[in-house]
Amino acid sequence: MISRKYFKQLYLTICLIAALQPAFTQSVLPDSIGKPIIDTLIPSLVNKVAAYTSTIDHNTFILQRKINITPIVIGLPELETSIKGFKSRLEKRGRQMNLRSLNSGTILLREIANTLGDYKILLSNYSKQLTSNNKEVKRIIYDQQLRIQVPDSMLMEQLQELRIEARRLDSMQQYTLVRVNLMRNRVSVHLLQANDIMSDMSYLGTSIRMSIWMPQDAPLFRASYVDYLSSWEDITVNALQRSARIIGIYVGGKWQVLTVSLLIFIFITTWCFINMRRVKRTSDPATVMEPMNFLSRSVLVSCLMGFFTYSPLLYANPTMSFLHANEVLRLAALTYLIYPYLAKKSKVLWILLCTLWVYYVLDDILLEAAFGERWGLFIAGILLTGLCVKLITNKTGFFVKINESSATKALVIFSLAQVVMSIIFNLTGHLTLAKIFGISSVQSLMLGITLKI
Repeated sequence: MISRKYFKQLYLTICLIAALQPAFTQSVLPDSIGKPIIDTLIPSLVNKVAAYTSTIDHNTFILQRKINITPIVIGLPELETSIKGFKSRLEKRGRQMNLRSLNSGTILLREIANTLGDYKILLSNYSKQLTSNNKEVKRIIYDQQLRIQVPDSMLMEQLQELRIEARRLDSMQQYTLVRVNLMRNRVSVHLLQANDIMSDMSYLGTSIRMSIWMPQDAPLFRASYVDYLSSWEDITVNALQRSARIIGIYVGGKWQVLTVSLLIFIFITTWCFINMRRVKRTSDPATVMEPMNFLSRSVLVSCLMGFFTYSPLLYANPTMSFLHANEVLRLAALTYLIYPYLAKKSKVLWILLCTLWVYYVLDDILLEAAFGERWGLFIAGILLTGLCVKLITNKTGFFVKINESSATKALVIFSLAQVVMSIIFNLTGHLTLAKIFGISSVQSLMLGITLKI
């Protein structure tokens, strides 16, 4: 009886040990059990290594080559400085800024806002791409199959290197993502500031336009030097310096348009030179060239005058400083072409007209009013009135070898009416209207002559 009971207990013990052996062995030796399963996983791991390596290489390439915020880091400080300058000027002298200054400021701020908007879109795309790519890398890092111990030492080394590369790439992506998001927030803040300043300038401009028919200053003969904050010399120097900066900022963002205009100029100039060369090879080149007075004088200068005439039309919303810079260069080319064909008395009138035009252009870019400006505008108006009267009453021709235009008298009368209005508005304290009618009067004359040439 005892022997049978003993064998029964021994049999149960052996069965229990046999049942617990797989679990015991797996917990103690995970690398030596399940060899058929490991053999099945090895091809899958090899494929994963290849796929994950390709993913890491692709994400590394995107991180190092495609995601480049260096141009934004370099360009943003200059934009920030410009915004601070506009904000400071608006806070200090917002009420003293004239319509021209407000318009130029609004145009430049719109250019800055467009650039900041492009920066923001680019940084947002970078952030989305980095976030998406980082999810792929995280999937590699948390893949538990990459931690399985396999008997293939080379595969084990590849799995370890893959995990290291994934963690390194993850750190780089997280660092870059933080930089991109910080830069995007910085751009967003300055974009909001630019839009706020533009809104304030637009409000001030609207206020000036609404009150344009009301006197902004005292009547000329009642005005005093103490009524103005700065002298005419100071505001002129300041306006020239500021205009140079405005042109630099504006042209700096318009290289595509500038390139197109230069290509058109090169094409037209080359075409004219080729045609001139063909004309010179004809049997009677003098007869062919007889109607083309200015091309005969200089093909290059003629094309330059055309370039400075059509070039501003290619820009959507150019600043007045940029337009006047083109006009100065156009006037130089125009003077070179037209001067030999002017009658003797007309040469004196042309020099006076050019001088008055330069003065009105300088007055047009002034950012503030000054006591000397008021009297300068009055004297320039008197001289321009006298010039227009002389042109109307002139009985002799203005040109030599060039036909007179039938529209000359009508154009001069139109300009005379405008300059008389400018004088009246200046006398009554309507300075904005006085400047508008004054520059419009002299521009009418100059553009009429340009059109004829």
